[in-house]
Amino acid sequence: MSEDLNKNSWKNLKFRSSVVNKINIEVANFRWKNENPGQKIEMDVFEKAKNKAQYLGYIAKIILDIRNMVCIQDDWLQNHVDEILSKPPPRVRKVLSTDALAKHNIDMMKLRDKITKLERAGGKFNKSQ
Repeated sequence: MSEDLNKNSWKNLKFRSSVVNKINIEVANFRWKNENPGQKIEMDVFEKAKNKAQYLGYIAKIILDIRNMVCIQDDWLQNHVDEILSKPPPRVRKVLSTDALAKHNIDMMKLRDKITKLERAGGKFNKSQ
């Protein structure tokens, strides 16, 4: 019985609300407007996903793509979510340890900041810099 509860835990409102909050936090880092699109994104994913693995796979893909953006435009975000949901669900795999993932995320944020500074200065990004 506890296995059934765990299998369907992704469907309860408390879990889904935490997902909405995570999406909104990620989007808030890169958007100019104060809108919180997490509710719509999560609802679209919830309607598309057939199980917890699909749900988490779509959510992870969307959050990772948001983190890799320098600036998010309104139309890009919804179009990107629609594009992700039109494809088969990504497989969720645990590849990196928590420490390795944290280091990777820090490296990616430094790279994103470097690209942003170069773009603001009118320069072009060169991989060798």
